[in-house]
Amino acid sequence: MEIKSRKSRGVVVSNEVIVNIAKTAALDVDGVAAVVSRPANIKSIVRINRINKAVLIKKVASGIDIDIYIKIKSGYKIEALAENVQKNVKESVQSMACLLINKVGVHIVSIDLQSIKNDKS
Repeated sequence: MEIKSRKSRGVVVSNEVIVNIAKTAALDVDGVAAVVSRPANIKSIVRINRINKAVLIKKVASGIDIDIYIKIKSGYKIEALAENVQKNVKESVQSMACLLINKVGVHIVSIDLQSIKNDKS
């Protein structure tokens, strides 16, 4: 799926570009340890093209929905961290790719417990 930019009629933005913008924006948020593959479940195993995706993009009539899967560092408030990731991903994709983003779903897959060990050392 390639998505046409709102501002420029001839510009098409590939999924890979949107994914890279979203990943970079999420990693720029303090407290995000990594962007990780989504956990496997029966549905994703059957749908081979969705396995191991860290960022999912869905084109809907009113714009684009993004789901991103992250690992967070310990010691951060989950709600505030998720809101910061949502905001940064939405603003980055909208400004760089000139696309309308409806929502950004942030899925916290795990917590980096190494950061606890490093703090105690």
